[in-house]
Amino acid sequence: MQMDVKEWFRAAVIGLVVGAGATAFVGFNYGGWTTMDSANKIATEKTKLGVADALAPYCMERAKADPTYASKLADLKAGNSYNQTAIIQDSGWATLPGTAEPDTTLAASCQVLLAASL
Repeated sequence: MQMDVKEWFRAAVIGLVVGAGATAFVGFNYGGWTTMDSANKIATEKTKLGVADALAPYCMERAKADPTYASKLADLKAGNSYNQTAIIQDSGWATLPGTAEPDTTLAASCQVLLAASL
């Protein structure tokens, strides 16, 4: 039994659509493919973390220059990581010059450095 051109073309188109759909499904779910929007979000987050890591020593210097450093260090030792980040934010150590609010990512990076020194 031979297929005529119309049947052959229909089968080829169906195979092409199913194959493209399966390739996209496997690529995005298991192959590590990302959309441009997802890639931009990841790049922005990594950049923000990199800047915070670079500025963490600034936060440490502000902490050491604080006259209440010893008492806040005791509070940091007693608290969990969420409380420690909040203590750092409330103390102003993670507030950059020219800004009114502390940077939460910088506070988290500073908390890691302070925890290493505890």
